[in-house]
Amino acid sequence: MNRCVASVGTFDGVHLGHKAVIRRVLDEASARGLDSRLITFTNHPLSVIAPDRTPLWATSRYDTLCRLDGSGVTRVSELDFTSGLAALPAVDFLRLIHDRYAVDVLVMGPDNSFGSDRLASHAAYEAAGREAGVEILFVDEVLSPNGVRPSSSALRRMVADGDLKGYEDLSGNVPVISGTVVRGKRNGTRIGFPTANIDVEGQQPLRQGVYTGWMVFDDEDEHTGCYFGLLNVGTNPTVGDNNPVTYEFHIPGASLGPLYGRDVSVRVIGYLRPDRRFDSMADLKKAIAADVRALGNILVSLAQGDPGFIDSLSEPSGRFLIKSLRRR
Repeated sequence: MNRCVASVGTFDGVHLGHKAVIRRVLDEASARGLDSRLITFTNHPLSVIAPDRTPLWATSRYDTLCRLDGSGVTRVSELDFTSGLAALPAVDFLRLIHDRYAVDVLVMGPDNSFGSDRLASHAAYEAAGREAGVEILFVDEVLSPNGVRPSSSALRRMVADGDLKGYEDLSGNVPVISGTVVRGKRNGTRIGFPTANIDVEGQQPLRQGVYTGWMVFDDEDEHTGCYFGLLNVGTNPTVGDNNPVTYEFHIPGASLGPLYGRDVSVRVIGYLRPDRRFDSMADLKKAIAADVRALGNILVSLAQGDPGFIDSLSEPSGRFLIKSLRRR
């Protein structure tokens, strides 16, 4: 195993602070002729240390792992955070990653911390590193273009508020929800707008409403590609009271067949309107048709800027049918 420069954390949302750490890992590895590695926990440390305070993920873990894999590092490793790991003082944790993952240099964020002994300063971590044979480097604090300090907790608040612009400013990414397509009540199919009902677990709930986004299949097959469509997050109040919140994705013009059991991800890129109760199913159908027209107009604007990425786009009877889109 080649020796490496590394960083450790959950990397939830891969925000600007995480990206600064990753850049430093890559730069140091290149300068020293070492490999680069990111070690990410499979579960949030609070799930072991303080289970009642365990946060939901700001974005899907699938999305986080994809972004880490695409960051340019030599290797991404996943580590279960256990009670045994939580009990280790900082120097013993450093010895563990030195021996198990060949870490010679560890890059930390300005407020990064680990170890049951709760070291209080950068100098204390540097001293523990010297004892364990790991050089410790810290990156400076970074701010978003609007002067906001990036954090995963801030991203969670933005998801809850439906603040897509704020999320993108703080991370350079968009929120992604991932889950498995499950059987729904088929209300959408009955009114001509079939949806994929996505079972989303462990992620910060998105503010209820209708969004635009790209859906991709996490397991590639004949449906490989991006599908532009409508994401409805809500309780379907028009069809009854006290319904649970569901995530339903409609792809205009697509005939993909049954998708039950498929793992999918949706990149949420725009907000159209709030979730609301309509007086009748006919009124709901009219509202969704208006959403589809708005979606088509958005896609046409995107196509004018970059026409090469669209496989097929048609406009019969004034209604846009958006078909398969190549993965970019």
